[in-house]
Amino acid sequence: MYLQRLEIKGFKSFANKTRLDFKPGVTCIVGPNGSGKSNLVDALRWGLGEQSLKNLRGKKSTDIIFSGSDKASRQNLAEVSIDIDNPQRQAIDYTNLLITRRIYLNGEGEYLINESKSRLQDILFLLAKISFGQKNYSIISQGEIDSIIKATPQERRDYFNEAVGVKQYQFKQEKAINKLKSVQENLEQTQLTLKEIIPQLTSLTRQVKRLEKREKIEQELESYQTTYYAHLWQQINQQQAKLKINFDNLNQKIDQAQTEFNQAKNKIDQIKIKPTRSQLFDQLQEKYQHIIDLQNQLRQKEFELKSQLIQIPTQNISIQLTPQLLNKIIQDLKNIIEIQDKILSQINQQSLENLQQVLIKNNQQLKILSQQLSPTRDNSAQKELNKKINEQLAKISQDLQTNQDNLKNVQQEISDFNKTQETKNQQLFKQQEELQQKQFELNELNSQLNEVKIDLARIEVRQEDLMREIEQDFVGKNIDQIKKCPATTQPNSEEIKSEIYKLKHQLEIIGGIDPETVQEYTLIKERYDFLNHQVEDLNQAIQSLEKIIKELNQKIKNQFEEKFETINKEFNKFFTSFFDGGKAELILKKEETTTIEENEELDPEFQIGQDIPDETLDSETSKRQTPLDKILKIINQTSYKSIEIHATPPGKKLKNIEMLSGGEKALTSLALICAIISSNPPPFIILDEVDAALDENNSHKFAKILKDLAHKTQFIVITHNRYTMEIGEILYGVTMSQDGISKIVSLKLDDK
Repeated sequence: MYLQRLEIKGFKSFANKTRLDFKPGVTCIVGPNGSGKSNLVDALRWGLGEQSLKNLRGKKSTDIIFSGSDKASRQNLAEVSIDIDNPQRQAIDYTNLLITRRIYLNGEGEYLINESKSRLQDILFLLAKISFGQKNYSIISQGEIDSIIKATPQERRDYFNEAVGVKQYQFKQEKAINKLKSVQENLEQTQLTLKEIIPQLTSLTRQVKRLEKREKIEQELESYQTTYYAHLWQQINQQQAKLKINFDNLNQKIDQAQTEFNQAKNKIDQIKIKPTRSQLFDQLQEKYQHIIDLQNQLRQKEFELKSQLIQIPTQNISIQLTPQLLNKIIQDLKNIIEIQDKILSQINQQSLENLQQVLIKNNQQLKILSQQLSPTRDNSAQKELNKKINEQLAKISQDLQTNQDNLKNVQQEISDFNKTQETKNQQLFKQQEELQQKQFELNELNSQLNEVKIDLARIEVRQEDLMREIEQDFVGKNIDQIKKCPATTQPNSEEIKSEIYKLKHQLEIIGGIDPETVQEYTLIKERYDFLNHQVEDLNQAIQSLEKIIKELNQKIKNQFEEKFETINKEFNKFFTSFFDGGKAELILKKEETTTIEENEELDPEFQIGQDIPDETLDSETSKRQTPLDKILKIINQTSYKSIEIHATPPGKKLKNIEMLSGGEKALTSLALICAIISSNPPPFIILDEVDAALDENNSHKFAKILKDLAHKTQFIVITHNRYTMEIGEILYGVTMSQDGISKIVSLKLDDK
């Protein structure tokens, strides 16, 4: 790993974009005073994250931006890009590590790693991983060669922390300590919050327990009420079911009775539709009267014919008709007519048999009269006339006989009619009685149906009253469970009512509880559990951080002691090389602290992973040792107070470096820097005129040592010393033109 490219734009005197390419080995940068050589060192220092304006020789952050000159305008930003070759991917998982830093005139700046925005902390951590630092031997500015000799104990400790390569672990340790501090603060804050909510949680817990007791009583009450009301409900439902069955049966019977009633009524209507007795009798009477009228007509005609016979001369008649005889015949005919009139007038009063006998008797008289009027002698004309009259009389007599037969038939029909009418009347009376019976049965069924309807209405009212009572008194939320509850055996209602009364009384004693109490308790309990869990997590985090810090501290201690011993040996080696003898050593002085076992556990009372009691942290808690205090004590135990440098040039007995001359201090510092480079070489080192105070002999020694160390690290040296220039593989010259802008001239010496 080495620095392969440096690009500068707008930084101090390098207004224009300037690029310097480097290779492993020694690169020398030369130029007259004031040309801008040190600005290159400042650019590297600034690009790698330097924050001290004093080290950058400025007063404010924008002083590093090219401010312009008489012939060049001011730049609006300063940018430095440092390209480090990383073939083994030590610092980052790329073959090249490109660090870029920019700053604008408004003071805003940014960092980039491989052209991605990043943080300063990330850059410093990457540099620590590759053993490169800003405050150690990696960059030594002009006049700072003996800074390690003059450094304070804290500055010297920082110097050696980077020198032994533990800076990256210290970054991690410092980050873990800061996180431990933050976790500890969070833990303390969480404890205080828990202390505040515990009284409230305790009060809510009591209320919730009362509520749980109330819920238990309500569940028991609900069970009793469910049994009690379910029995009443099922009882009513059973009664209602029976009534509905009876209702349905009555409806069926009523339908059947109505059908039978309608059938009986239809039979009566059919009987009534037939001709009535008076109508049939009138028809028969009309027929009978018609026969009588026809018979009278025949009798009248017969009488007229016989009268014609009577008017024939006496001599022509065998029997002489005297006036007395004629009057007698006439009188007999009138009697017959009167008898027939009586028959007609008495036809409704006498039976048909009597009428028949009267009619037979009249016919016999008519025959006698006919015989009496029959002629005894005849002449031819008279005979002919008599013959015709007799024929007509015979015809009339025949018609009278036919009419007589018809009359008998009518009389028989009248007799049959009376019999049929009697049977019909009996059927009608029977159907009317049956209809009355069906009507009575139908009325009885309707009466029963009305009673069932009334009972059903009462059952519905009882259901509504029971449901209203359940809605007002039932403690359960689901009333349907009562309706769905299966029928059970007959419960002891009095005992159940007594238990219900007792449970209600207990609920009254408990009293009402705000329904939001449970919600509030749930929120507070969730918060308490969350905080309690957080306390457990924080304690685990503290333990984990303790372990990490202890491991890092042990690693730092082991690596520091190992590297420090190597540096101490190399320091004496390079010191004797510079001074051709003598002795030099580093003395490590540790902090004077009370002995603390590294595996000492935290105060048990500080562990908070379980439920916190009501009496929580008191005033003495703040006096107890916190995990951070113990960790810091452990770190202080392994830390050192200061590093003393003892250097004794040959022929002298001095140990205090303050007694050395300026040249001796410079050589001692160079010996220490070379010792550090030899034991823990960084990717590259920038030396700004560190050989300015050396004489020719020591300059030659210094150049030789740089050449020997060049295979371990890359050197970028700003120098005026010819011995140093001779070992350089690349030589850059820096000049400044009249416009105040620095320029670079390069020369590869190995090409000569």
